[in-house]
Amino acid sequence: MTGDKYILAPDGRTPIAEPDLLKWAEWFENHDRIVRQDHVGDYFVSTVFLGLDHDWSQKGPPVLWESMIFNSGVIRTGDDIQQRRYTSYDDALAGHEAMVERVRMAVKS
Repeated sequence: MTGDKYILAPDGRTPIAEPDLLKWAEWFENHDRIVRQDHVGDYFVSTVFLGLDHDWSQKGPPVLWESMIFNSGVIRTGDDIQQRRYTSYDDALAGHEAMVERVRMAVKS
């Protein structure tokens, strides 16, 4: 269900559903949710664990990670966008690296 709350197992990669709002909030406040962050020129690429399911269609696995590019400028080439979401830690890490590479290529242009 959309909006379900999740924390990460001690491995920092495996999501665990947490139905208790107070337990979720305490975990969320006290744990590092950053997967990776990189500066590329004037841009900052950040990938984090969201803690809330962002699968608004309710048809697939929970969407719990997000990568974003921060800057006042816009990098957009073809179908590339400045934000992506993922259903697993491994996909988030790979997506982060791909986004960093796209920014590097755009900065070189």
